[in-house]
Amino acid sequence: MKANNNQEKSDASKESTSKTSKWPLKRIIATILTLVFSFIIVMLCSSIVSAWMGASEEKAEQMKLENAKKEAESVEVIGDEVRVLLVSNESVKSGFSAQGRLRAYDKTDVVAEVQGMMKPTDKRFKIGTRYAKDEVMIEMDDTEARLGLKSQKAQLHTAITAMMPDLKIDMPESYNQWKSYLDAFDVNRPIKDFPKSKSDREAYYVSTKNLHTQYYNIKSAEVRLGKYQVRAPFSGVLVAANVNEGGLVRAGTPLGTLMNSGTYEMEAAVQVADLKYIKNGSSVKVVSDDSGKSWNGKVKRIGDIVDATTQTATVYIGLSGKGLREGQYLRAIINTSAISKAMEVPRNWLVNNDKLYVVKDDQLELKTIEVVKVAGDNVIVKGLDDGDRLLADKVSGAFEGMKVKVAE
Repeated sequence: MKANNNQEKSDASKESTSKTSKWPLKRIIATILTLVFSFIIVMLCSSIVSAWMGASEEKAEQMKLENAKKEAESVEVIGDEVRVLLVSNESVKSGFSAQGRLRAYDKTDVVAEVQGMMKPTDKRFKIGTRYAKDEVMIEMDDTEARLGLKSQKAQLHTAITAMMPDLKIDMPESYNQWKSYLDAFDVNRPIKDFPKSKSDREAYYVSTKNLHTQYYNIKSAEVRLGKYQVRAPFSGVLVAANVNEGGLVRAGTPLGTLMNSGTYEMEAAVQVADLKYIKNGSSVKVVSDDSGKSWNGKVKRIGDIVDATTQTATVYIGLSGKGLREGQYLRAIINTSAISKAMEVPRNWLVNNDKLYVVKDDQLELKTIEVVKVAGDNVIVKGLDDGDRLLADKVSGAFEGMKVKVAE
């Protein structure tokens, strides 16, 4: 009996322990689920509140802008009265300016082809000395070369004289012409051409005497003797001199620089976008901003190479006249073809680079236009209608639909 009571107590104790171990686990799970659902609800409410507040702020900002616009539209005049420009399309003569330095068109180094001592001349070889075309600039001592040439001519004279007896006997028909040539032979004068052979026999005989070789050697020496005088290739002024009288002139060494002071070229840097408006022969007005003088010129050449840094190409403009000097910094005004049905307006009138304000029914209206060409501070535009009233004043805070009052 006692054993049964103990067994019942043991079972009751186990059942009580099992019940107490199951209840805390359920409570923990329930608590976690409650917290999760609470967090989700809080987040959803926060999102809804944020979205509602953002929409409210956006709506308030939009209402504020609309109220400001209505308030502006209710005002008849914004500040002072505005001025307008009546549009009248016409052919607009366009042009652009380019700057560059002046260079002499004819400029060359003076170089001698032979060597010798420089002799005095009528004009001193000094900077600033002017020479006419073919005038002697430098003369060198040619005594040695001249004597050598005379020696060659004397040898030829001797060779011709030696063959005369054979000609008289074997070719009498050719004797007289060679005798006349020999009688006129002068070592102090340029050599003359040989008589024309009357037969093949005569031509062969003359060739065997080596006369033609001597003749061409003499002709070469005569040409070389002429190079002891250096003549001006064109009329100009000496801008550099590297040798003095009595000095040794070496062949191939620059002795000075000759420049034609009557004809110049201006090397102007032109933007690539403007090259399409010019061509060879285009008229150009060149001005000096320093002296205020101006000259007329023409485009002579257009360079093919574009400077990678400045995106410009070199245009060569020919000009001449008084007051021009090499190295001057000048400005060229290049005229281009006229643009039809266009109008030139200040560049700062543009809105977003492709629109202009016009006044219509006392309100501002944006009109889309085409910018054909930029000309300094102005632009040439197309797309305006004749009679349009173009806003000519800068209105602070201007917008399309703004009411304005046009000045009478």
